[in-house]
Amino acid sequence: VINWFQLDDDKDGYGNECDCAPGDPLAFPGATEFCDGVDNDCDVVVDEGCVGACATPGTQIADIQVSHDSGASHAASVAWTGTEYGVAWHDDRQGDGNWEIYFARLDSSGQRVDPAIRITYAEGVSAYPSLVWTGTEYGVAWRDDRDGNQEIYFTRLNAGGLRLTPARRLTDDAAVSGWPSLAWNGEEYGLAWYDERDGNREIYFNRLHASGNKIRTDVRVTDDAGSSHMPSLDWTGKDWGIAWHDDRFGDTEILFSRLDPVGNEIGDDVRVTAEPGASENVSLVSNGSIYGAVWHDYRDGAWEIYFARLDPAGTKLGADLRVTTATEISGWPDVAWNGSEFGVFW
Repeated sequence: VINWFQLDDDKDGYGNECDCAPGDPLAFPGATEFCDGVDNDCDVVVDEGCVGACATPGTQIADIQVSHDSGASHAASVAWTGTEYGVAWHDDRQGDGNWEIYFARLDSSGQRVDPAIRITYAEGVSAYPSLVWTGTEYGVAWRDDRDGNQEIYFTRLNAGGLRLTPARRLTDDAAVSGWPSLAWNGEEYGLAWYDERDGNREIYFNRLHASGNKIRTDVRVTDDAGSSHMPSLDWTGKDWGIAWHDDRFGDTEILFSRLDPVGNEIGDDVRVTAEPGASENVSLVSNGSIYGAVWHDYRDGAWEIYFARLDPAGTKLGADLRVTTATEISGWPDVAWNGSEFGVFW
């Protein structure tokens, strides 16, 4: 019971005197325990019931080639359904100069289940898809210039990859909007992208109903003299985590920030990389306890894929892991969590 003279700073119904975390509205006696390093339910036990991550992550199997067509295939996005992977990418196999979005299903070992399905058919370039699984269907967002400007579009796919709805345009601004990142929190989508509407490339965020309609006005996440590029978004069960690459330090580096459930930034940006050579095109996923992040990196004099674990606040756990050692370029990575391990695509 809160008396009239008690303060309740986080408005969670528990006064500061009896709240174990008076600054956190999702931590109070009897609250749901999240795998986030916080005693959410105030029982003096942190993260009870959570499955820990391995201390020394490494690759589990040999690389598997997913696309085999004559055109180039780029920018894969992967989602785990609980039994299989869905993968979306852009592809120029049609030979008409237009990139189009394709989708394929993979079994739990990474082998393709059936032929790839073409998702987009519009005139113009459709590229850089972001795919998520809601529990019953997929949502996919991508960059598209069918209307004469680069804008963000969205559609829904059934479990087999067939479109359920027409493409829906989400941005409508004279400047470029690109590189969408979509996430699902159990009830609605979160969407992040970069946008040049303010004269500089910045990261924006919004929430979408399950149907794909926007819930609020767009939220600007970054505000720095440098350019902010190519965000990756995920939901922890408690808040949104977002990572991107940024040139505010004179070199492109990976940064991280947290957003509350409605999209307001929590705390300051966290710098994840500080190595010589560029670190770019990060992909982020939460396993409910920590984040896995992958990106491509030039610190060794060649583009290679690197992996790191981050705590809920974005602080790095352990050293970076180099995933690839090929003699050619390795780039455009994506990462997913399947309940026990990370899957990495590039």
